[in-house]
Amino acid sequence: TIYTYFDNKKELLFSIPKKRLEQFKKEMAGVFDIRDPLRKLRRFIRFQFTVFLSDRNFLKVFLLDTKLNREFYASAVYREFLDYFSVLERIAEEGVEKGVFRKEINTRLFRNLFIGSLVHLTTRWFILEETKPIDMMQEIDEVISLLCRSVVCKEHSIPLTET
Repeated sequence: TIYTYFDNKKELLFSIPKKRLEQFKKEMAGVFDIRDPLRKLRRFIRFQFTVFLSDRNFLKVFLLDTKLNREFYASAVYREFLDYFSVLERIAEEGVEKGVFRKEINTRLFRNLFIGSLVHLTTRWFILEETKPIDMMQEIDEVISLLCRSVVCKEHSIPLTET
């Protein structure tokens, strides 16, 4: 009966991240009512780690069966994935417009840098399964700090840690 709803296994598999991305978008909608782009960036990064780590079953399917699947990158779901993470590009553009972030930021590359960090760390944590939550939080804080320092203007005096 499952084929009443899906044409094939690939469509079934890709429906999982599609539904989760839709859910993440809804959850994210109220989180970013912040004017300061640096605080918004920190909150966005922390939110992504939180939602991806909140469901280990989804994380397993996403990392092992979706993200490593060549067909994913030719699918409509991949375009939705990029659209979902385009929020990060908009935050970076807003930071540039407000003079908080450096003007020469390549927002696409910055988005990919973040996605790579997210995928690498969550994959490592998922596979090793020996990382303690406190260690994960420290690494997330370090990623936030590194990514923020990579875009913020030198003359910008807002602290890089959450206040």
